[in-house]
Amino acid sequence: MKRTFLFIGVILIAIACQTPTKEGEKTETTVAPAETAKSAVTMPYTATYSSTFTSDVSDEDLKNVLDSYVYWENGDMKALSAVMGDSIFFENHAGVQKTYSNADLMKVWQKSRDSLSNVKIRMVAWQKLNSDKGHKFILTWYDEIDT
Repeated sequence: MKRTFLFIGVILIAIACQTPTKEGEKTETTVAPAETAKSAVTMPYTATYSSTFTSDVSDEDLKNVLDSYVYWENGDMKALSAVMGDSIFFENHAGVQKTYSNADLMKVWQKSRDSLSNVKIRMVAWQKLNSDKGHKFILTWYDEIDT
């Protein structure tokens, strides 16, 4: 079950990528360490996607992701659906990958959420990441207790 919610976090990252930035909205910008100094250490692998990220992701995107956890915790599937995209790529704990419509995924998740009498989430940390490829991610670390 916990892996399911890990994948929910990955999906929520995709949601954050879909939220347009309002004109004039300021976002946090930092310079990634890789941009400031070249390391003398030779890494055994080269990242196929990127290894250069900044935290240039809006607080609005972060709020949408964190709200989605609150909606799951409270069992408010209507509000959860509202912060999700029209179509969502989902990979479950068994590695099955599928693109769902918002409505179809909410049906699956509603069944899962209905099987739980209580959900308690304790958010430990989050990190906003903007890749040099233009994709925005929000990584979350949290403890979830389901009963």
